[in-house]
Amino acid sequence: MELVVQVDGEVPGRLVALPVGPRSDVPEGSRVSLSIRPEKIWLSDFEPGMAQVTGIVRETVYSGPTTTYLIELGPGVTVHVLEQNTVRSRMEDRWSGGEQVEIGWKPEHCLVLG
Repeated sequence: MELVVQVDGEVPGRLVALPVGPRSDVPEGSRVSLSIRPEKIWLSDFEPGMAQVTGIVRETVYSGPTTTYLIELGPGVTVHVLEQNTVRSRMEDRWSGGEQVEIGWKPEHCLVLG
């Protein structure tokens, strides 16, 4: 299912089409909230069929085994992305503030809250 949503905090009237898991009770064009767990959002190695959007890294928080990235998708819209430090174990391999990145997730990991 693909759901067309208006993202709060974005430029007024901007619509974004995002693939989401099945949710037949939400009519197309509805204003909804979406929830995706931070560890279910990917920063690289995307698979076919994943939703993808571009954002700007605003902050990188290293916490030993994980790094949390705060990614701004638009004015007032920031998501947290939690990544295990297995792939990018060295600091110079991580994204830093101001870098543009693609983030993605599997549609079944996107919960429509209505």
